[in-house]
Amino acid sequence: MRKSIVVLLFMFVLLLTACQSEDSGEFDIKTARIGVMTGTTGEDAAIETFPDANISGFGNISEALAALQAGRIDAVVTPDVVAINAVRENPYFERLPELLNYEYVCAGIKKGNDAFLAEINRIIAALWADGTFDDKKHRWIDSYPPIPAEIPRVSSGEVLRVGTAGITMPFIDVDGDRNVVGYAPELALLSM
Repeated sequence: MRKSIVVLLFMFVLLLTACQSEDSGEFDIKTARIGVMTGTTGEDAAIETFPDANISGFGNISEALAALQAGRIDAVVTPDVVAINAVRENPYFERLPELLNYEYVCAGIKKGNDAFLAEINRIIAALWADGTFDDKKHRWIDSYPPIPAEIPRVSSGEVLRVGTAGITMPFIDVDGDRNVVGYAPELALLSM
C-alpha cells in the first residue's frame, strides 16, 4: 500500500499521508492534487511551494480531509495541531515531519483602542507568566483526547464578544452536550 501526502499548517505546516492502492502509480507532491481551506495562509503556502500541483479549495479542513480519505485528492494543507488530531483519529493518515511554513497566530482589535490593546497585552503576558498557555498546550494539543479545563462561567460584568474561526479540534468544536469547546473558547473564558 502506497502513501499519498497531506500537507498540514498551523504554527508549522507538516505533511500527513493517507494510504492508497498500488495502482495509483508513483506519487510526486510537486504535481499532486492538494486540498486547502480557501482563503488561508495554507492555500498561499501550497500555491507558492507547489506551483505545478492541482490545488483545490475547500470551505473547511474537514471537507478536505474527507476528500483525502475518499481518494479525490492526494494531500491537504492544514494546521499542525489539526494534522496531529487527524492522524490520531484516522488510521489511514500519517503526519510527516517536513515543514512547509511557519505561521504566527495573532489577535486583532479596532484601531485606536489603545486601552483595550493594553488590557489584552496584559492578559496575554499574565497567561504566559502563570503557565496557563503551557497548561493549555498540554491539555489541548499534547493530550488525546483533549482535556478541557473546569472554568466557572462568568455571570456578571461587561460582555466581551470574541470571534474565532475553526471547526476542528482542538481549536473549536461542539461536544456531545452541544457545548462549544476547544482551545479558542477556553482562552476567551480564561481572559475574562
